[in-house]
Amino acid sequence: MLTDKSLMKLSFIVSATGIIALFVFVQFIEPKQITAAELENNIGNVIVISGAITSYSESKGSVFVDLDNSTKIVMFSTEAERKPDVYRLKAGDNIFVTGKVQLYRGTAEIIAKSIRKV
Repeated sequence: MLTDKSLMKLSFIVSATGIIALFVFVQFIEPKQITAAELENNIGNVIVISGAITSYSESKGSVFVDLDNSTKIVMFSTEAERKPDVYRLKAGDNIFVTGKVQLYRGTAEIIAKSIRKV
């Protein structure tokens, strides 16, 4: 029969193993890559999208990008300041964007967590 002490040890080992397994599993989950036509169906989801920059601007440290597929991307200053490469982007650059799709004034846009030049 299990004593309280051995039951506590077993519970700790099982819990720690589960937490470690979840941590490892999460590292391999990739957001779904979508097209601009799929934005409206992915509101609230974290996605990946790619395209060529047609318009780039900055305001108060935040970055605003339009892609050739009509996708609007925003990277707020708190995120952009940790990724200074986004300030070197320009029209014509091909990029991959990872971020959350949200509605802004009735239009789907991506709140970027990362923007990577191809």
